[in-house]
Amino acid sequence: MLFNSVQYLVFAPFVIFLYFKLPSKFQKYWLLAVSLYFYAIFKIPFLLLLIYSIVLTYCAVKWMDSVHSKFIKLLFLNVAVWGNLFLLYVFKYLDFSIHAWNLFTNSKPCEPSYVSSTGAILPMGISFFTLQAISYAVDVYRGTVPRAKNLFQFGLFLSFFPQLVAGPIIRAQDMLHQFLESYTFKKENLLPGIRQLSWGLYKKTFVADPISIAIDPIFSNPGVYDSISLMMAAFLFSFQIYCDFSGYSDVAIGTGRILGYSIPENFARPFLSQTITELWRRWHISFSSWLRDYIYISLGGNRVSVFRAYFNVFITTFVSGIWHGADWNFIIWGACHALVMVLERFIFLFPS
Repeated sequence: MLFNSVQYLVFAPFVIFLYFKLPSKFQKYWLLAVSLYFYAIFKIPFLLLLIYSIVLTYCAVKWMDSVHSKFIKLLFLNVAVWGNLFLLYVFKYLDFSIHAWNLFTNSKPCEPSYVSSTGAILPMGISFFTLQAISYAVDVYRGTVPRAKNLFQFGLFLSFFPQLVAGPIIRAQDMLHQFLESYTFKKENLLPGIRQLSWGLYKKTFVADPISIAIDPIFSNPGVYDSISLMMAAFLFSFQIYCDFSGYSDVAIGTGRILGYSIPENFARPFLSQTITELWRRWHISFSSWLRDYIYISLGGNRVSVFRAYFNVFITTFVSGIWHGADWNFIIWGACHALVMVLERFIFLFPS
């Protein structure tokens, strides 16, 4: 069920209407049920993967929080982190790894070294809810947030349907407590929520999709187009991606607002940025801040030597490229952005 579909425009009002009609003690159970149903619509096996992530992370963190030994705490943290990374790797990166192996070993299907692909389908939203689960486990381990009160609260945190399949990547410190509170219908949430939801649908349906229709033939067969057409297609592609991605975020934030939940903004006028570094701070904020807090800082951030800090920036930005897609194009794209960001940091060390 896509956000810009007729089904969602029927589903969301129905969910919201019953949500506010139910007694407060049943509201969260209703939201959890419809969130799981929403995800099962894509493919029922996908739901099993989401439930695996919910149960694994909740149990590992609960046990981690109940022991005093730092070694045991770290052990349970690794169970939560690597359990989710394993899920992400198998369904998003395993076939790419197999393809890379066959490419570098020059293996043919008839040779013993050749490995056949799994043909696994990428589950919707797996790149989002696995990172969300990891951030929760790390935050509880660091002591920055309390663990979830129960499995239902955490299940709703990880499966909340407005942002489940396309973000933003919500944090426990921002959202977990909201799933314990009761909400009544408030008119002051309705109009701003509808406005942002409608703006998101407009960007996706009337800007991103028409641009995609116009430029897809150019990217599919670039050899038959002149250089001006190629440059225009590349220019328009950036707007297509922005309107597509930010449109989904606006729909999620708007839907959450109507329900009474405050989901953080995910884009802050990124095309007004003066540097690539600033662009990443404004673009997909929930993901860029995730990279900063759980990779860059974990590697030492800028509390290390200058060249080690450059290395940390490079690795963090490179990972962002891989996260966006299991393809050589994304790897090269991530590496290029990483090199530019390192160069920017180096230049700013010696202002004119």
